[in-house]
Amino acid sequence: MAETADWPQIVAAMRAGGYWARVMAAGPELDRVKQYLRAFEASRASPPDAALDPHYPLFPGLGHRPFHDSHPAVALLEAAAPAIAAEAAALDDDSQLDYTIASAPVRRLRDPAT
Repeated sequence: MAETADWPQIVAAMRAGGYWARVMAAGPELDRVKQYLRAFEASRASPPDAALDPHYPLFPGLGHRPFHDSHPAVALLEAAAPAIAAEAAALDDDSQLDYTIASAPVRRLRDPAT
């Protein structure tokens, strides 16, 4: 993530590469992008919520809400989390936890019979 102190270098790189001028010369269809880039130029970003603390300007016009809708399955999984955690902790052979094909050579080194 770009820290606020890095923004002048980001703007300089966009200007040197011609990106800045091309975007700023574009029509109204890129007005939100222009506003976003100007936030970098001005080195100001003010998150609307103290819980949101980005290290970059927020893109104009986007709402701040969870990226997913709550689903009934979420509540079921959250309620079962202690049982799931206990089952995972009960597994003492870590080779049982890795089912990827990529781990097959590692499992063979531990147990040549597999």
